[in-house]
Amino acid sequence: VDVQAGAVINAKDATIEATIHDDITANTTSGSATVKAIVVTVANTPEVKLAGPLDLTGNLFAKAGSDITIDAQTVPKDSGSTSTSDAAIAVSIVKSAPTLTVSGGSITADGTVSLLADNKVDVTDAAKGNKGGSDGDGAGASGAALGVTVLWGDTAAKITGGSIDAAGVTLSATSDRTATTIANATAGGSDSNSGNNESEKRLADPNPNKAND
Repeated sequence: VDVQAGAVINAKDATIEATIHDDITANTTSGSATVKAIVVTVANTPEVKLAGPLDLTGNLFAKAGSDITIDAQTVPKDSGSTSTSDAAIAVSIVKSAPTLTVSGGSITADGTVSLLADNKVDVTDAAKGNKGGSDGDGAGASGAALGVTVLWGDTAAKITGGSIDAAGVTLSATSDRTATTIANATAGGSDSNSGNNESEKRLADPNPNKAND
């Protein structure tokens, strides 16, 4: 959301908000599933920019928000796995960077002005090598189990220019990020595959696409 310098807003109350909500469930928790690697990538960068004049007789509420929930779980397949293969991989790469900026203009309000950046992330990555297999409890399963969670991105609410005249001003940046990452070994364990498996590659570089994020 971009209120530019040439814009003029006259109102009682104003709500200016950019919020992205993601709720992702990616599970392969059946032993008969053939896909045993889950990789979830999310990039949220909501932004609110205020540069034009706002003249309000009431209140201003402006918010840049990101709200992400991810549940990624996988288990080994029923049979045919080897110690040099990947049995269960759950990876989440999450960039979450809400930004609110007042860079110019004048904000006048008879009431209150609330300028908020809110960042909420709750991620669960579970590679359950002790489940699945031939009996649902990991029997006969071999190979690597790997869980990886990467959370990054700034949360920013800032005033770099302009003026604010109001009964009260709140400037707040709040980040509440939780990661639960689980990797349970398979009964048969794992051996190296000379760096060729996804698990080995992710251990060497959890976010290989970071240059483009």
